Amino acid sequence: MSEKYILGVDGGGTKTHCVLYGIEDMDSYLFSFPTSNHEKLRGGYTQLEKVIEEMVAIICSSRSISVNDILSSCFNLSGIDFPYQEKLIANMIENTGLRHFILRNDTYAGIKANCENGYGIAAVNGTGCCIAGINENGEAIQLGGLGEISGDRGGAHHMIQLAVSAVYDWLFRGGEKTALTSELSKALDTKPERVPEKAFQAFEKNDEVAIRKMAIAVYAAADLKDKKAFDILEEIGDYYVDNIIAVYNRLGFTSAEIPVTLIGTQFIKGENPAIINRIKKRLEKGGMPFKVSVSVSKPVVGSVLWAAEMMGFSVSEREKIKLCLKDI
Repeated sequence: MSEKYILGVDGGGTKTHCVLYGIEDMDSYLFSFPTSNHEKLRGGYTQLEKVIEEMVAIICSSRSISVNDILSSCFNLSGIDFPYQEKLIANMIENTGLRHFILRNDTYAGIKANCENGYGIAAVNGTGCCIAGINENGEAIQLGGLGEISGDRGGAHHMIQLAVSAVYDWLFRGGEKTALTSELSKALDTKPERVPEKAFQAFEKNDEVAIRKMAIAVYAAADLKDKKAFDILEEIGDYYVDNIIAVYNRLGFTSAEIPVTLIGTQFIKGENPAIINRIKKRLEKGGMPFKVSVSVSKPVVGSVLWAAEMMGFSVSEREKIKLCLKDI
């Protein structure tokens, strides 16, 4: 009997990770592709269909298998925020020949990757932000991820915009003096009075290098005990707390302890812990049932585990798979 596989896909705004996992031999194969977010593709949904088709074809060709050898798959893709999008993209996946699959927003992958029993709450703080939860019965909800429409107040872009606004206030409106001015000036290699212009250009061009430097500058200002920078970070922390509690209330969790996993670049690589500390301080005190931790497993691992869960793999069996994928 030829080997059968599970496929996990985690598609973000800049890249897509796929893992093909052999059910019998427990070998895993990692594939990296460009973005699979229709919002980031010039051709939108039309181009996404081609991207999905090509990814599946390349993965199958690499092992000389057919889609029929993939017994279960999970696609966690950014840009899926509404049922109509899920239905549209599910049809694209079906057109590849895959049948037994689940399709959800990429935030959910963090829950499956980092919450031991497959339920809990995940908060993403990366370029943008999103909060999602899955309860003990498999019911799920996602909050945020729509930008201004959903009032998102997390992610690097929002953090930087608040910081540049504070600099703008000081430069032109007689606002509070802040170390953000000098730190952002150094990050953008420009004079203080040109920080707003240079920041605007960075966003206009989607200059990831400049955006990353500006994010680091905000943390650097907080390290200098700058009140404005610290207030920005704590405000973002409060936003995540409010949304995590909202997800908890909407899903009606029944367990005595609910795991909360923090994922995304700004949580994992943030140079100042003010946001994380604020979240932990508010969520883990006062008798609230939350246990907060920063993500240790890549989201694509969660996609593989969810595909395994769909096949009926037990928690202990999924833990064995997770162990096999620890170096992915």
